[in-house]
Amino acid sequence: MQFSPLRALGQGLVIILICAVSAEVSLRIFNTFVPTFIFYDDSYERYRGRSGESDWGFPLNSLGFKDTEWGDALDDVYRIAGIGDSFAYGVVPYEQVYYTRLEDKLNETHRTEVMNFGIAGIGPADYRDLFMREVLPLEPDMVVVSVYLGNDLDEARVREWWSYSYLTTLGTFVTKVPLVQGGPTHQGVYCDECANFPEETYMSIVAEISKHLRARHPALAGAADRVGFYVGDIADVCARFEIDMTVLIIPSEAQVDNSLLASVRAKHFPSLGDEAFEILRPNRAVGEILSSRGIDVLDVTEAFQADARRLYRPRDTHWNIAGNELGAELLRQHILERFDLSAWELGAN
Repeated sequence: MQFSPLRALGQGLVIILICAVSAEVSLRIFNTFVPTFIFYDDSYERYRGRSGESDWGFPLNSLGFKDTEWGDALDDVYRIAGIGDSFAYGVVPYEQVYYTRLEDKLNETHRTEVMNFGIAGIGPADYRDLFMREVLPLEPDMVVVSVYLGNDLDEARVREWWSYSYLTTLGTFVTKVPLVQGGPTHQGVYCDECANFPEETYMSIVAEISKHLRARHPALAGAADRVGFYVGDIADVCARFEIDMTVLIIPSEAQVDNSLLASVRAKHFPSLGDEAFEILRPNRAVGEILSSRGIDVLDVTEAFQADARRLYRPRDTHWNIAGNELGAELLRQHILERFDLSAWELGAN
């Protein structure tokens, strides 16, 4: 039979199509039985840890959270539920995460339990769902919602076209491995001074989450409204059940480190002058909306700006050990100043 280039091409395309379909089906079956954060999922379960999985040597609890096991609520213990994304989950070991340190600090004067519900990769809509489904049934006396002024303002993103296929999702993941180093959990030995991302990757990340610092960026108002909507739903339920609540506003590193912002501006926004940036613009937008709904807010941005120490892990965007420690102390002071914990004070009847 005479060789036909057109027929050979057609056969090759059929083989490729069969392989692609087989791979797509196989990946979907695999993800059904072994869920992974790589593939798209519009629920907070996507990045949730697995029971017993290790993070810097610490086993996640039976619910998949980076914390010890939780029992029933006790009348003589003030129970706090801490909600948040990867900041709450922590890139540092369990013992140094700010929710863990908050519990340690409060227990010096008050009988307190802090439950860490942090899940990496989630946002305000997930905070509300997580609160309704899992936090509320555990009967907390207080809820702390951590809002990060980086990607929490962008949580309602449009779904990428490639995420509809597991095969193209896997291909995208492989080509962007530096952007997702470590996955939801961390292995090995923690290094507080070691950089996480490559320089180029890190600068691109900071540039993306710094766009809301631009004085005329049009998306901020809508983003702040979304935060207020979802967090406001949590506040409404807390008020109904007489649960104390506060919101912790966490700044991005570019809001704290002037030299970092200058480097990002020089590389990614060279044509924009000083007047084009307002460092506290996101804080005002989110803070005003939350305050208008009567929600208590702790914004630690200025305290972090005033501290001369390095408070973020190098090239990582998250707090290092010192940052977590400062955040925990500011939160401890705020809680004791704004809320009445006298019934749980050590020595009280």
